[in-house]
Amino acid sequence: MFRLSENIAFRIILLFLIIPSLVFGETSGNAHGKSESNNNRLIVGGSDDYPPYSYIDENGEPAGFSVDISRAVGKILQRDIVFHLEPWHKALASLKNKDTDLIHDIVYSEERRKTFSFSAFYYISPYAVFAKEGSPAISSFEDLAGKRIVLVRGDIGHEYIVERNIVSYIHLVESYADAIMLLENGDFQYTMIDQLAGQYWIKTIGAKNINHTGVSPLRIRYSFAEPAENETLILEVSGALSVLKASGEYQAIYNKWMDRTDAASLAMRSFIKKYLWLFYTAAASLLFLFLWNFTLQRKVARRTKDLEMSSRIIAEREEMIRSISNNIQSGVIFQLISPDPGLQKFTYLSDPVKSLYGVTPEEAMEDPGLIFDKIHEDDVSRVIKSFRESAGSFTPFKAEYRVWSPSGTLRRAVASAIPRSCKNNEICFDGIEFDISELKESEERIKVLLEEKELLLREVHHRIKNNMNTIRGLLTLQVAAEKNPEAAASLKDAESRIQSMIMLYDRLDRTDNFREMSIKEYLEPLIREIVGSFNNSRMVTIQTDIDDFILDVQNLSPLGIIVNELITNIMKYAFPGNNSGTIWVSASQIRGIVSLHIRDNGVGIPDSVDFKKSTGFGLDLVAMLTEQIGGSIRIERGNGAGFVIEFVP
Repeated sequence: MFRLSENIAFRIILLFLIIPSLVFGETSGNAHGKSESNNNRLIVGGSDDYPPYSYIDENGEPAGFSVDISRAVGKILQRDIVFHLEPWHKALASLKNKDTDLIHDIVYSEERRKTFSFSAFYYISPYAVFAKEGSPAISSFEDLAGKRIVLVRGDIGHEYIVERNIVSYIHLVESYADAIMLLENGDFQYTMIDQLAGQYWIKTIGAKNINHTGVSPLRIRYSFAEPAENETLILEVSGALSVLKASGEYQAIYNKWMDRTDAASLAMRSFIKKYLWLFYTAAASLLFLFLWNFTLQRKVARRTKDLEMSSRIIAEREEMIRSISNNIQSGVIFQLISPDPGLQKFTYLSDPVKSLYGVTPEEAMEDPGLIFDKIHEDDVSRVIKSFRESAGSFTPFKAEYRVWSPSGTLRRAVASAIPRSCKNNEICFDGIEFDISELKESEERIKVLLEEKELLLREVHHRIKNNMNTIRGLLTLQVAAEKNPEAAASLKDAESRIQSMIMLYDRLDRTDNFREMSIKEYLEPLIREIVGSFNNSRMVTIQTDIDDFILDVQNLSPLGIIVNELITNIMKYAFPGNNSGTIWVSASQIRGIVSLHIRDNGVGIPDSVDFKKSTGFGLDLVAMLTEQIGGSIRIERGNGAGFVIEFVP
């Protein structure tokens, strides 16, 4: 009660503010004219095909009862009115997006109240259900359950029916004219629309097969609305509507548009039309008895024609399915009842059963043993067991088995089927069998080729390892015989590089995978081998933190030589005078990037030494191999020396 009194008080105050402007102020005379300021302009949205309320006339101008009401409200508020008329659901979207300031012809609902603020209503009209002639008669809104209905997208009727969820099939259209035309000419039974708009479009398009059912589930109240976060404008509009009705201008607009299409008179005519049939039915009862036999004969004839058409459609579809299944030459489509021996029965087999089993579909359907007896005796029990398990759990059946072909050779087949319940509590399987003999032969050939390839790779790795051992032996003998210390050191370095590759191929030779291996399994023993070859190895501590991830040989081989070069360089120069020290080696792979860190706490590396201007073969080799694997390398100085290699394998 308090809230109502508060609204009334506000409207009285608003009237006092508006009436002086009406008496003394100047109003805009052109609803389409440009105002001097955008703040004085109101963009009003609405439907572009909703006569007699809101539509675009033959001159392309906005027209209708609600359009004139909007113009009159703008005149009272001294605001320039600009209309933006479009399909109703787009008009709602424009208001939500604030492309328009107001919308007219909107009907209040609790769901819309969450989005919009509503003015006082300015017109009430029944919302009626129209039916196509021949549709089942209805007496209430609930009778629409299970019916086919066409509605205007975003209309209050659309929201009303969706909220109650009783209609099986809804077809949405863009306009009210589309709804009436689709009801007249389409495969739909009903539509729900404002009674005035419905009667207008029925008359306009000359619809002969559409009638008002007399069911009006709603009495809709048309209002203005704006986005919910704004309420000042809508209160001004409500005040202007009050002034409009008090001044008598509302009645003039009403008389202009509603004198011939008044909802009350239309409702009365619909009421009379709805119940007049009772009188005519009573008067025509005797005639109906005479015509009943004739009508029944027509219905029987129509039903017979429908059944003949249905039978023809079913026959055409069966022929299409049969044609498709018979064209699958490498497989048999089947339908089987009961998987148990003695109870099996084929109800359908496609023609390729002739070439695959040597029997016709008719012969196999007469005697299923002609099919099951061709399955290899070692596979029969397994196939029957799979059928039974599938039938018991209603899960898909799949089995691979051998079949004796008509030529006396064994072929390989695979079958899959879906179980389902049939009449008489039987279980039916709808499935297909494919001949996979060629596929299995190809698999066997590929398997043999792969085994031969693996054997060849093992032999290649073994020979590479032996050849490298021979080269290493020759280098060892040459080092022992070499008198020049520098030449002997170079040969010793070459021997160490070869050893890193020997270790890689030795480990690959011991595994089943010749293409890749764990970096941890490769680097840790390699590092110990390199350090152990130096006289000062006991003075140096090795600490490793190498993650266990896989790299291929194309990356491991150059990576092993890089590690050999860098650790050899550390052992030679980082700890002079047999000083003790520590070497840290870590490797990780994060987000596809491999990072290798090698660091020592020795004397460090001079600033003049760089990979780009190195004078030594070792660092040049490291730079070249890093580039080969597509990586980068940098030197970290301070508290010894460090090397960081990064690459994407």
